[in-house]
Amino acid sequence: MNIDGNTELIAHIGYPTHSFKSPLIYNPYFEEVGENAIFLLFYNPNPKPLVDGIKNLNFSGAVTVGFETDAEFAKLVDEYDESSKIVNRVGFIKNVNGKLTGYYQGGLGQLLSIQSVTSMADKDLVIVGAGNVAKSLLWEISRQKKLPRSVVVLNRTPEKLAEFRRYKFVKNIGDLSLINKLSGDILVNVTHLGVREPDTLFSKKIVDK
Repeated sequence: MNIDGNTELIAHIGYPTHSFKSPLIYNPYFEEVGENAIFLLFYNPNPKPLVDGIKNLNFSGAVTVGFETDAEFAKLVDEYDESSKIVNRVGFIKNVNGKLTGYYQGGLGQLLSIQSVTSMADKDLVIVGAGNVAKSLLWEISRQKKLPRSVVVLNRTPEKLAEFRRYKFVKNIGDLSLINKLSGDILVNVTHLGVREPDTLFSKKIVDK
């Protein structure tokens, strides 16, 4: 990797307690594709000097870890994309001529992941979870030219689902027990099950449906 005056600097900012492996992913990728950029880690429990540093040192942008769930963090940037406004969170920051724009990539990332396998047009979706990724994903779906035939959203606490009824393609909402009665084309898990918590829900029988 040749670093010169034109190298784009991209920060990964977060708490000192986080262990980051992202430079081991992104820097080899930049080198492989010939991108003149470098990914650097910065630790501080206080996000303000980190965000100020992005602007003052003319970094191209930054990915946030740990701060993305902090609503106060979002106030440190100049403007936000629509997805960030919906979830009131910032997942990464882009710096254009000193103006910092906050983005939330959870829903778009999930959408692109689904679209890399199949189209959602005229399909029946079952989404499990009601957090920020689910909120952002439903908004991203609403922007598509071809919508799913139907979407059902389930959550451990169904009272969190009421806001999703504003999307006409959301045909039903309910608690997790409803999953035993459902079938569809695409099953989307946006919970901690299988990641931070043991997967006690998605049996082969349910997934096969």
